[in-house]
Amino acid sequence: MLRLLFLSSLLLFAGDVRSVEESAAPGIRNGDTPADETTPAGVVLARNDDLAFVRRRGVELYERHQAALVALDAAREVGLADIAPAGWVTEREGDALRVRFVGDCAEGPCGVLDVRIDSAQLAAEALYPPVPLTAFESAAWRVKQLVYARQDATCDVPYNAVALPPEGAERNWTVYLVPQPAEADVVAISGHVRVTVDPSGAAVLAAEDFSVNCILVRRAPEQSQIAIDHGWASMPAEIHVLNSLLHQLVFFVGTAGGVFRVNGDVVERLADVEAGS
Repeated sequence: MLRLLFLSSLLLFAGDVRSVEESAAPGIRNGDTPADETTPAGVVLARNDDLAFVRRRGVELYERHQAALVALDAAREVGLADIAPAGWVTEREGDALRVRFVGDCAEGPCGVLDVRIDSAQLAAEALYPPVPLTAFESAAWRVKQLVYARQDATCDVPYNAVALPPEGAERNWTVYLVPQPAEADVVAISGHVRVTVDPSGAAVLAAEDFSVNCILVRRAPEQSQIAIDHGWASMPAEIHVLNSLLHQLVFFVGTAGGVFRVNGDVVERLADVEAGS
């Protein structure tokens, strides 16, 4: 079942949980499938062939996901629970990110609260009366709702859907389903999904899992690094950059192309580092 990350409550969406594993003790759980022949039927595993893309997309994913978490905290401070929004969309405005919370108006989805986040400040503004969504916001909203309604979940925890607009010559939207455990010391090592949606927001074109199962690790207070197996891919994925930035952890990722160290947006193959030292 896919659950939307939303204030202190959870909105439920249809979907089947494939598997859930949780480690109650600090340490490492390696559970990513090492070979295609062990992949369950119907599961397509996400792969990348461009390390620069992994870095860039991982940072963008982190910034948008983190903006939503920060905006949720700000929304609680201004009594958003009384407005009862249905969710949010995020848009870049120069160096800032604006998270617009969406409500149900008579004319359809509408903006009820803006939270603008940049490196210098955070500003929340209630929108009364509510405002119509822009064309971009309407498209992003349709895309997110489609993914929440159609995509199965891997982890039985709340999820945030991070919608990224088309980039460069690409015309399709990309939506990442990011598991967000309620407990701050629990790290979702896997359970993320990358979904491609057509430009109109009417159809899911592809859904790629970054693992075949859900792995949740309870980190120790002094823990600074985690080693994981990503052996079916040739390099780390953008979710490893996301997790490193989100949890301030160094990830050592074992792949078919060697062991990589992911420290925030710095992604290095250890063999290359050793060869250059």
